[in-house]
Amino acid sequence: MSLYFQIMTGYKIACDIYDGFRPKVLIDFSSRILRTDKVLDFIKECSSNQEARKKLKFKSVVSVYENYAMWQIHDIDFSKNPSYEFEPGKTLFEYYTKKYNLTIRDKDQPLLVNKNRRTGKISYLLPEFMMMTGLSEEMKNNPEVMRKVAELTKPDPDKRMAIITEIQDPLATYMKEEYSIGIEKFSIIEAIQLETSGLKLFDQTIVIKESKVPLRAKLYKPATFDNWVLLYHISMEKDAEKLIEDLKKASLAYGITVKDPYKAPVNGKNVEDFITAAEKAVSSRTQIILTYITKRLEKHYEPLKKVFNRLGLASQFLLKDSINRNALSLCSKVLIQMNAKIGLEPWIVTPCQGLPERTMIIGANVYHNINEQAQSCVGLVSTLNSTFSHYFSQISKQDTGQELMISVGELVKNAAIEYAKENNNKLPECIVFYRDGVGVGQFKTVVELEVASILDNLASLHKDYKPQFIEIIVMKKVNDRFFKEKNPFEQEKGYVNPDKGTVIYQDVVGTRFDFCLISQDMLPGTGTCTPTKYSVIYNNSKLTADAVYQLTYDQCFNYYNWSGSIKVPAPVQYANRLAYLMGQVVNGDQNPVLAKKLFYL
Repeated sequence: MSLYFQIMTGYKIACDIYDGFRPKVLIDFSSRILRTDKVLDFIKECSSNQEARKKLKFKSVVSVYENYAMWQIHDIDFSKNPSYEFEPGKTLFEYYTKKYNLTIRDKDQPLLVNKNRRTGKISYLLPEFMMMTGLSEEMKNNPEVMRKVAELTKPDPDKRMAIITEIQDPLATYMKEEYSIGIEKFSIIEAIQLETSGLKLFDQTIVIKESKVPLRAKLYKPATFDNWVLLYHISMEKDAEKLIEDLKKASLAYGITVKDPYKAPVNGKNVEDFITAAEKAVSSRTQIILTYITKRLEKHYEPLKKVFNRLGLASQFLLKDSINRNALSLCSKVLIQMNAKIGLEPWIVTPCQGLPERTMIIGANVYHNINEQAQSCVGLVSTLNSTFSHYFSQISKQDTGQELMISVGELVKNAAIEYAKENNNKLPECIVFYRDGVGVGQFKTVVELEVASILDNLASLHKDYKPQFIEIIVMKKVNDRFFKEKNPFEQEKGYVNPDKGTVIYQDVVGTRFDFCLISQDMLPGTGTCTPTKYSVIYNNSKLTADAVYQLTYDQCFNYYNWSGSIKVPAPVQYANRLAYLMGQVVNGDQNPVLAKKLFYL
């Protein structure tokens, strides 16, 4: 059934104190996609309560009352209904009826839960009176719809600047006339343009000039897959043979050797049948297991991942439905992933100047499981070598919803110990810690609790051990927008997105050691770029600002799922993937055998 939706456009304004203690006003275009389907209908279409939670948690919805107020869903409480007394003697049924004159038709519907981040106050919402936002899968799969949506919601720099000016001019006039406060039209700032050394492969270096380059060269450390398992349903025998053939063809470009796998055809279609077949097929010598399934069997992904983790086995999943489109291209991507998952680097990025010889980079984040009964999961990924391409991965469980990393000191201590094992028993001289997932309001607490714990744990390794330590907070969701003037020598005036590698470090950053980095080029038709903001909250290192900028940018090229740059440094993205897999999919402890393999890639 087709769904209708509307796109509401407007603007957002933010104020802050920036470098030099100068107040700045940020004005920007904003849009929101509103659908006509109710949240209650969406919940009823889900196959289970768990699926509804998974699809709706942290999504935004809009009320049909109170001027289309926006709410974020933090949970769905299926144990309550509109007769719930949110205050003594006051039910939601009475509240909605009297205050908004709304007729509640479904008296057994569950309640949506919203938690105010500042006050902690819980609000209960009725799904019947909430509309969905965003695009449905049906809409996303319609090219014409997506083209029109992009046209209306992702204006290019020229169009966005025109919209901002339309808002800014009358606001500036009003502030001048009413309060004698002037608003400058633009903040013209200088920026640094960084370059990277490129991706170093086996016998050549590829410079990334665009967002991504197709790799067609021997990898830095190509794998030999001579002890791997192919798991598939017996009805896909011919498809499995074709897949093996395609993998062998695709491997030639990368110097990877793909030998015939141990084939494990599965007779039944239940997940237990796949688990039994996998357990019989693997041995202590198995490098990786590739599960080849149809979309109908995609539900087996999570239980099989749990089993593979228990077995200490790196694994790869591949959908037949996706490989039918462009087999060799997809097989190429799969092989690079498999190469990295067994611990071999597809490429490296030559480290920048100005770093101590023994520098360790760490990425960390916390994932909060959609199941409120499950614990939150801390993912911490640290580098073990001088090229920052070999990794050690750890997780830690803590109370649900806890954003501060309680055990971070112990995890960093473990990382330093593991680093020493790989480097002639020498501990790292300098530790660069990228921390994702916290806002400005939590910086002080992070320093007082997390950083203090890290430094205490490191000091316990040796009485004279005092490494240089710098912690950098990574913020992906920021309001800041930057525009670059078109070539002044051309007749056509206007604005474009800044080039990747652009660093903004003054005037419109905070009073700390802050900087914004644009690490990716925007593809045509994808709108205006949003930078990633970095805030240094602790620093006793001898690193120069330039070294920090360059290291951060270089690490955006070290993510083995993408032969180009990503939005954040690779260790941060690896930590995000690790925390999600172990916290949401496996929801258990990590097998220590996998600690030095990117099994979560």
